[in-house]
Amino acid sequence: MSKRGRATATFLAVLSAVLLASALSASAASAAAEWRFGGTLFTGSGETAEAKAAKASFTVPGLTTSCEPFVLELEVENPGGGGAGVGEVTGVLLGSCKTNSKFCTVESAQAEGTPWPPHLATVTGEHYLVVEAIEVAFIYGGELCALNETEIVVKGSAAGLVNDSTHTASFGASALSGVFALAATGTNAGLAVTVL
Repeated sequence: MSKRGRATATFLAVLSAVLLASALSASAASAAAEWRFGGTLFTGSGETAEAKAAKASFTVPGLTTSCEPFVLELEVENPGGGGAGVGEVTGVLLGSCKTNSKFCTVESAQAEGTPWPPHLATVTGEHYLVVEAIEVAFIYGGELCALNETEIVVKGSAAGLVNDSTHTASFGASALSGVFALAATGTNAGLAVTVL
């Protein structure tokens, strides 16, 4: 299949620059969000976890593309000195992908530019999983699809509100949406993942 064109859609982080600035200037009394497994602060490095959504979607002007499932494979750690948890998205699984248009199919969906750098952030008392440098390329098909044989590359950052009770991160922006279950996959497999 020849590609007629390549377009890039950029989406904004769920957290605005104003919120991020306020988080950075928050008082030192505010505890940083850190990775915990089974309620215990993780003090090592290189632990693996996943953030898995049964269904997540990207929206670019005029078209929403959903993938079932959508899985982020993570390697996480807490930096010394009590800083916020960090990590790397080392792999991305995009399951069956489709669009909300009866005319457009998804011929290919592929994550690019991994590892992506995630980190935990606390803004006004809420914890977020922030994933930066996201880059996903979709090639669309369909004779009547305006994007037929066109590759659209979605780039940007997104932040998901972490719920420690349900062990999830909810991304609800129009650009990226989905509820991702957080689970340990390495030596702490089977333990609940929290960031308190």
